[in-house]
Amino acid sequence: MTERSSVTDEQRAVAEHPLDQPGVVDAGAGTGKTHTIINRVAYLHDQGIVEPKHVLLLTFARKAAAELRRRVLERLGPDVEPPQCSTFHAFASSVLSAHAYDLDVSPDATVIEDIDARLVFRAAFEEVVYGGDVDASAFPLRPVQRDSLRDGLFAIAQGLKEREISIERFLERALSAADEIERIRQRVIRRRSRDGRLRKPEAETSDEALRVEAQDARARARAAAEIFRRYDARLRQRHALTYPDLLLLARRGIEANPALARELAGRYRLCIVDEFQDTDLSQWRFLETLFGADLERVTVVGDPRQSIFGFRGAVPENVGKFRALPRSRSYRLTENRRSHQEILDLAHAIIAKDTHDERALRAHRGRAGVQNVHVASRWATARDPAPNADACRQAQAAAVAARIGRLLSDGRAPSEIAILTRNKTLVQPFTAALRTLDIPFRLLGGAGFYETPEVRDALAWLRVLADPLDGQAAARLCASPVCGISDATAVELAAGLEDDDTAFARRIFVDPLPPTLDADSRTRIERLRKIVDALEPYSAAALQLALPAVFAQSGIVAAYAESGDRQALANLRKLRELASDYQDRNREAQARDFVRYIDEIGRVDFDDREADWPATDAVTIMTVHAAKGLEWPVVFVIDVWPPKKPQPLIWLDHESGALLCREGRDDAPLFHVSHWLWRPDDDGFIPHEDDVDGGPSAEERRLFYVALTRARDEVHVLGPRRYSASNPDGVPNPFMRETEAWIQAQGWVADEPSPPAGAGARQLKLAMDVSSSAPETETYESYPAQLQPIAHALPPLSYSVLHAYERCPRSVTYRAVMRLPELRRGPSEELDDALADAASLDAAEPGALLAAGDFGRLVHRALERWARGRIASAVDVEGSALVDQAAAELQLCPKNAERARAVASVEATMAALADWDVLRAEAPFTLQYGDIVVAGYIDLIARDPRGRATIVDYKTGVTKSSAYSLQLAIYRDAAERVYGLSGAACAIGRFDGERFALEPLDVPSDSDVRERIASVAAGLRLADVTARPGEWCWTCPYRAAPCDAYR
Repeated sequence: MTERSSVTDEQRAVAEHPLDQPGVVDAGAGTGKTHTIINRVAYLHDQGIVEPKHVLLLTFARKAAAELRRRVLERLGPDVEPPQCSTFHAFASSVLSAHAYDLDVSPDATVIEDIDARLVFRAAFEEVVYGGDVDASAFPLRPVQRDSLRDGLFAIAQGLKEREISIERFLERALSAADEIERIRQRVIRRRSRDGRLRKPEAETSDEALRVEAQDARARARAAAEIFRRYDARLRQRHALTYPDLLLLARRGIEANPALARELAGRYRLCIVDEFQDTDLSQWRFLETLFGADLERVTVVGDPRQSIFGFRGAVPENVGKFRALPRSRSYRLTENRRSHQEILDLAHAIIAKDTHDERALRAHRGRAGVQNVHVASRWATARDPAPNADACRQAQAAAVAARIGRLLSDGRAPSEIAILTRNKTLVQPFTAALRTLDIPFRLLGGAGFYETPEVRDALAWLRVLADPLDGQAAARLCASPVCGISDATAVELAAGLEDDDTAFARRIFVDPLPPTLDADSRTRIERLRKIVDALEPYSAAALQLALPAVFAQSGIVAAYAESGDRQALANLRKLRELASDYQDRNREAQARDFVRYIDEIGRVDFDDREADWPATDAVTIMTVHAAKGLEWPVVFVIDVWPPKKPQPLIWLDHESGALLCREGRDDAPLFHVSHWLWRPDDDGFIPHEDDVDGGPSAEERRLFYVALTRARDEVHVLGPRRYSASNPDGVPNPFMRETEAWIQAQGWVADEPSPPAGAGARQLKLAMDVSSSAPETETYESYPAQLQPIAHALPPLSYSVLHAYERCPRSVTYRAVMRLPELRRGPSEELDDALADAASLDAAEPGALLAAGDFGRLVHRALERWARGRIASAVDVEGSALVDQAAAELQLCPKNAERARAVASVEATMAALADWDVLRAEAPFTLQYGDIVVAGYIDLIARDPRGRATIVDYKTGVTKSSAYSLQLAIYRDAAERVYGLSGAACAIGRFDGERFALEPLDVPSDSDVRERIASVAAGLRLADVTARPGEWCWTCPYRAAPCDAYR
């Protein structure tokens, strides 16, 4: 369906909605809401009502914003300035960026992701809990509960920001609520019985116990407030803004600046909000600040049935609140263009229990006419008549793999199939079953990624690097292929150990091995010890050195490359990309920091950075959260989940202000919390179990609805049963039970036997196009076979550091040696290459409000994608598509002129290098010059039409090529030492709009290179602060403070 065709009457009505009235569009799954939004923008433009540049399009996910922008550009054409397409937070960031000084926001401010904010919070939490200046003893602090406690407190801290509640107000209300504990009248809570007999108490207390509970509640409130204060202080120290901070600061700034409010009101005559069901209270307030309390110039589009981000504070009731606005007009899109009617009917049967919708969506494709909904929940066998959850999962996995094998045999492509899971853990049985049948798959949305053997092994190495006495990591390495001792040997090694977490690691890495240990096991342990010893110098090294060292020294990459396990290599590359992304945001990060980061990712339901696009020639495995907005012909919804998630360990009751914690300092349940949860009557009675709704929560039901409606042609629903003596056939959970009932009502068969896998279960080439996360083995060969220990406390040097130091030692010493904070940023306009290289050492962190050089980054990323496509022999992609893909990855929204300039540069480069054989793109290297480490990336290594290997470094600006001779000399050395390419030519590839030229370059000799590197290193060790003023002073963050030697 093109954007210009197939407009339904329902969509046309939305397009013609009056400009000055609030409008709400209930867009059911697959009804073309994006098409509807674009059609409204185009209609208003075609009718001369509103120019697109005066329209603001807001959504939530960065990829969704990029896709919306792409489709708008396609519909409007290149001659029309498009609307502003952005996420709420990116738009707030742009307001703060453009008016930083007017709004009293530091231009150094950096926006940090949710996971990074969790790490900052963790530091504040540990400072209070483990420090001695705050009484945190009233919290339940057993090791098994600390993560849950920290998660709950972090959610509260973010919620306070979203609701604009100060820490002081939080503490005031929490203390007041704690005072009410002693006023609870009941001392016993019981359930009512059917026969009138008095039942055993569910909870009971005494006056003294309530007094102690109140006292501890006050202590918890004070400790929590102190954690929140220190969290905010750490954010301020880092000049860091969280997502809630962005909206809060932007809203307050606009309210306090009438001129800015008038400017924004004049610029945006209309706002359209996509996925409105996922808005929270702060986003509602932000819209009111921009467009007034009546939101007259706002149209919102969403589906309350698909509100699945409650853990982020989403309030689906905002849709009903919008409908209640004065003069608000409602529309509904009911024609689904994705699924067959049978799938929509099942989804309706599931969701209608909460929404009470009268009719299902109407399928444009009609009915399939055959059974296209399949359900399976009976996994009992004669050998195992009552399988537990793990056995059920293993059986599900085998069934899913067999059915996918049959689908492939029948002609389905792997990319047409998805496996969706509620939980991103516990996917390993399914990946193992697919591997058994040689069925290619790709893990997305974090689903199962951190549970794969290769990722767990790599992380175990990093954990041992961070803490050599980590017992769990040591046990993992003992079982890994590198060591591979048997279970019996592991038991022998663990015999007689002390009951502490470090004892096993000490036995493996430090203590004498038992004399009874057999020779083979002793050899394996000794080999493990040698690897750990070789990695020890990297324990305090930068992550960009530590992870390659782990890959090289452990042999983990070589082992999977030798076995031909491309999926394992893909997962290791993904881990490396995560590490690189983390290092970019945290320049001084070490192994221990990255391990903590991964631990935090594992504790969240969904992280945007995990949500890549589906594979092109592999089965997709991802979470339901990550799958929202996507579709496949065939969908497997696996391990259909229990009905309810447990209550958090600690949470905030916004109505009363009470800080509620399920357990106290002695881990015992707290009576006042039970009283709040159960709400007993005056006599202390609560309803009988049978009178309590124990069904799934509304959000879990919506999540299941979203999973079902991803399917176009057929959907398979699989889940476990709970077996007991009274129910030998097992009891499915409510979702499975409702699905089975619907299947039976259609006269269809439930629990069909799994078919043979068939010839379709064969090894298929993994996705290798430029958008795939699957690596090429060569990526890992770029790491030196032997990384030497770092003898001195110098940071890894890059060309930018060397270049900047040779121009002005003071700025580099301030940053790299003295660790002085950056007190000033350079201007945000694009810089000449010479200035950009000098500034790169101190450049704005990714996400900074004022960043420089976006044009160069955009073109570099687009050319990297082009080159990787050439390496993978992928189908050629047009320059415009490469630029759009790069802009989406970098979260950039270039204006039409900027985009056109970037496209011209990319296409000119592609044309100039069309006959070249690309060998490497963004090729990483780490070189050792004595005790000095130099690391970096080579833009391009390729053979020219005459067959000569050439190193190309892309540049903009007018700086003479000779200024880059040292850089290219280092790159040539890396090409020879790391990639085995001797005698490579060197050239600067300079692009500027439609022109691209290769400028050959003579580079210094190896001895000159070593001498210059050694000179820089010596100066850094001596903390040389010699100032050499020049034009680069304009971009120096230390200009005027503290350096006064600027020009």
